[in-house]
Amino acid sequence: MTTAPSAASAAIDLVVTASIAQPGPATSRRLEGLVRGGIDWATVIATGTAHGVLPLVDARLREAAVSVPRAFEDTLGAAIRANAAWNLQLAGALLRLHDALAADGVRAIAWKGPALSLAVHGHVAMRMPSDLDLLVRPEDCARAARTLSAAGLTADARFADLRVWSFSGAGGLVVEVHWAPMPWRFAAGLGTRDLELETLSLANSRISHPAPADLLVLLALHGTKHRWHRLGWVSDVAHLLAKRPDLDWERARWLAADAGAIRAVALALNLVEVMSDGPLPAPASGLAAGPSMRVTAQRLVSGLFDRAPGPPRGMARVEDAAFQLRLKERRLDRLRYVVGLALGLCRGFWAGAPPAHGVIAGGPA
Repeated sequence: MTTAPSAASAAIDLVVTASIAQPGPATSRRLEGLVRGGIDWATVIATGTAHGVLPLVDARLREAAVSVPRAFEDTLGAAIRANAAWNLQLAGALLRLHDALAADGVRAIAWKGPALSLAVHGHVAMRMPSDLDLLVRPEDCARAARTLSAAGLTADARFADLRVWSFSGAGGLVVEVHWAPMPWRFAAGLGTRDLELETLSLANSRISHPAPADLLVLLALHGTKHRWHRLGWVSDVAHLLAKRPDLDWERARWLAADAGAIRAVALALNLVEVMSDGPLPAPASGLAAGPSMRVTAQRLVSGLFDRAPGPPRGMARVEDAAFQLRLKERRLDRLRYVVGLALGLCRGFWAGAPPAHGVIAGGPA
């Protein structure tokens, strides 16, 4: 039997509402209304999983006391438990590696993963990451590699990008060490040293994490790099804005301008506004102003659920390249993107010897 389009559409609305809206009576009432109208629960679970927001959907449904049909309740519960266990494994690995690196004189900055979940959602298991990401200074890369190797991780023989080095460990653990916040061809004039940091408390330990204004710029750049094909990335920005009203907007504007990322930040803010169907915080309006990014955000949202999340394929690659070039504000950044695209630097082209014991001070560009 074919599912009624209205039930599938309502399922998408439920996932978006649960992911973007803040917890509270208004959100609960909205979810209750959608469920009363009929929901395709298979679409809820599939879409929530594909877009990395299933834990948020589950949390909002529980807060609204919405009953999930038994046929899907077991599937949803199993997925949530598996994700929680995985995030706890990642969090434990993060603490061990963060402490080991600190003991060896390397200041590692937790980026994405369970640390971001804790920072913007208040719990380590509200996102669905696949790996751990650590930012280090370029001159600390060799030392960090030795520390990770001593901790039992194995370095990949090839670079996925000039600024990222992957390590793998037991239990499917993958750790990516970045010596710049963005990959080479997406270079945004933003270095690890440029970031202002704050500390997060995780299991009685303290880890370094980007401060709110810097985190906003990083999230905007990361989402733009992937053309915002995952709802979870918009959700991260929405919850950051709600959780951190103390965000330093002058700092965010300065850092975005310095990184050539004003358009990326404006797009991120417009995506939040379009998907939440509500106003942005007053200080954000200046950065989000301008019809161009509003139209771009509306187009992205309209096509968000038309294709499966993932790297672009076929003609979508051409569309993605055009999108990236439109978002670049500086000629040098556009040139670097084109060169990187042509050489395939971000798809394993760079296969030089891994620098575990010999990265020069300053690291690759």
